[in-house]
Amino acid sequence: MSLVPQLGFPELMVLGVLALLVIGPKDLPRFLHSAGQAFGKMRRMADEFRAGLQQVAREAEIDEMRKEIESLKEASGAKDVEDTFRDIQREANKPLSVAEQRDADDDIDSALDHHDDHGDYECDGGGDEPDDTPEPETKSSHG
Repeated sequence: MSLVPQLGFPELMVLGVLALLVIGPKDLPRFLHSAGQAFGKMRRMADEFRAGLQQVAREAEIDEMRKEIESLKEASGAKDVEDTFRDIQREANKPLSVAEQRDADDDIDSALDHHDDHGDYECDGGGDEPDDTPEPETKSSHG
């Protein structure tokens, strides 16, 4: 059941004739102007009220989404992962101390020396593996 009555053309004609008889032809334009302003004001108030309700609903929805996101973060341990990642990143960006740098340089030097000691590898484009193929035998003259 609708609160707004359905007005068709015949109903509007009856209202127009009644208004003409009750208000009179002289004051009818002024009355219609005032009625139009009043209806416009009521419509603006209703629109503002509706907009306010929609704003409150949006804010409530946003707050609900925020809470849901926070609960998901806590449940999934995303905060722990973020903290661990930050710690790793901080350690990686931290400069090495002089002693640590010297140890790292020594490790590199010893690795290079070890590589030089085993320099009997042939470069065949296939890596650092020694060539295990037997050399072809040459015929010697024992004769």
